[in-house]
Amino acid sequence: MNNCLAKFTRKLVIPLLGVLFASQTFAADDKVDQLLTLTLEELLDIKISVATNTSQDITTAPLIVSRYNQADLARMGINSLEEMLNFVPGVLTQRTQSGNSAIVSRGVVEGFNQKVLFLLDGIPYWAPSHSSVPLHGIPFDSIDHIEVVRGPAAVFYGTNASAAVINVVTTTNGKNISIQAGEDSNRLSASMNLRDDTGYFSLSAEKNNNDGREANIQDISPALGLATSGKFLHSIESESLMVKASVDNFNLNAHLFDTTYNGRNAPVDFILTKGLNYQGQLYHLDYKIDFANHSMKLFTDYNQFEIRFPISNILVAVGGQGDGGFQFEDGDDNIRWRTGISLDSKFSKQLSFVYGFESERRQISEYQIFNAATGASIAPIMASGKSREQAFYIQSDYNHKNWRFIVGARYVDNEDSGSHTSPQLSAIYKIDSQQSIKLLMSEGFNSPNFVQKGINLGPGLQGNPNLKAEIIETTDLAYSYSVNNHLFVLNLFRTEAKNLIQRDVSTGIIKFDNTGEILRSGLELDYQTINKEWTFFSNLSYVHQGDKNKQDASAFVIPRYLASVGTSYKLSENHGLGGSLNLVSDRANSKGFSDLSLKYSYNKNNWQFSARLSNALSDDITSADVQNFSESMRINFTDGVNFSIGLSYSFK
Repeated sequence: MNNCLAKFTRKLVIPLLGVLFASQTFAADDKVDQLLTLTLEELLDIKISVATNTSQDITTAPLIVSRYNQADLARMGINSLEEMLNFVPGVLTQRTQSGNSAIVSRGVVEGFNQKVLFLLDGIPYWAPSHSSVPLHGIPFDSIDHIEVVRGPAAVFYGTNASAAVINVVTTTNGKNISIQAGEDSNRLSASMNLRDDTGYFSLSAEKNNNDGREANIQDISPALGLATSGKFLHSIESESLMVKASVDNFNLNAHLFDTTYNGRNAPVDFILTKGLNYQGQLYHLDYKIDFANHSMKLFTDYNQFEIRFPISNILVAVGGQGDGGFQFEDGDDNIRWRTGISLDSKFSKQLSFVYGFESERRQISEYQIFNAATGASIAPIMASGKSREQAFYIQSDYNHKNWRFIVGARYVDNEDSGSHTSPQLSAIYKIDSQQSIKLLMSEGFNSPNFVQKGINLGPGLQGNPNLKAEIIETTDLAYSYSVNNHLFVLNLFRTEAKNLIQRDVSTGIIKFDNTGEILRSGLELDYQTINKEWTFFSNLSYVHQGDKNKQDASAFVIPRYLASVGTSYKLSENHGLGGSLNLVSDRANSKGFSDLSLKYSYNKNNWQFSARLSNALSDDITSADVQNFSESMRINFTDGVNFSIGLSYSFK
């Protein structure tokens, strides 16, 4: 374990273990415990919590939300959080030339995920500099389920909640150790928990080494007199540690991770990110009080998130030669500190209100070019900065016979982007106990981050200090049908973005700009069912503007069609089979592909053995340029079929 993890363990985990072993005075939140133990068989009951402050049925939730249990998808051969997201309707992760993964939601994307809000157990978790998220930094075996809102969700969540909200909900029931070994990857994870009638303490950790997927990058930009295409290894190495505890209405979350992309490449003769490193820490504390018909929560969270960006041959860009990259003068100063209060008031069976206030401080240190050979700083490319954002939100929830009406708004006052009020309106009609129709209108307000406003790499990348906050408006019309453990959802959506923040390459210089208005429209189909032997999930999404109009560069590089099918079958008490298939259509110069995973599992007593084939059809997995929106740039992963085995032991 590296120095950061060791330091984290000494400062937090060991004292907590001492206190909690000594006292054994834990206090659990019953609602959270119920949510964490749900199975798909409870499809018609409480389902999701990301759309409001309370858990509720997915068919009457006031946003378009998909929820998937990790255990269900793991039986289908899905093996990471990134693969889980690729199973969500309308969502696709695409590898970028920087080495990370960009999340596409309904045809809206940004290379470092500035338009997607990432939550860990409901807590915002992203870098103040780039808006990057810990996509590969959450222990996979610790995930209970994911909840994904497609479209804006700005009433409860502010900046970044414009294209999607991803809530990763972790379990407090894990007691296991597992190891997975494959042709190019190895993973070791462990978890434990202490629990009695009053509460819990849980600890989980994971170390994951992916030796590198063979990849070929085509027409990378800028050329700078170097080769524009070549082969490389896309590796992912990650360590993570997570602690959760609850004591007398106090809830504590702590998480630390360290992820490195493309860290195993030999020297190349083209521009290539080599060892992109994310390091982050998140600490959250909240206190809940219930009185009469009201529930109040006071909370604070501290998020430190550093990015180090080594790049082969980058010094050519500044008139030199050799390797270098970008790093912060003091990454420990790259922080977000959020404090707030929320209140849930139930005035009658028909009427309730939720309101809250949040204040957040963001800051970064100076961003610099460095020389890899000497480690010395060469020149600053972005000044240090600070910013504050305050927000107040209110939402009413009124039920009358078969109708439910949600009216809400969030007022944001950002030190750099000014103030704005984002509304949300929802009308939900229950046709009967099995069917509902939703008409939803929501708006997202998204402030630019420090890189988008302040970076200066000359023609390589220029920030724009005059950027305005982007506003994304979405209208959804959805039909839901649920009966006897079957769920079917048909959704039509229309998204309009004003002052969309994107990289603009039209002038030959890569720069951030408000690129005007864009339109995305389409449909999503989702079907899920389960019985004692079978689990079956499927979905299809269509974005009308995808791979269509070269004038809309960010639409041209996203697929028009996405489809996913997954199933698992219990052969006997001990044996099981599963599989999942993702289909992605053409976009720009990147061909469509089929990604099939197959899994066999054997369970005996407390042991589980599994064997998995990934990319079983040996198709070339492709990524278009969702970072700079170049029509010709693409990445082809050509390593074919991969085989892995896993072994885990659960402590009862």
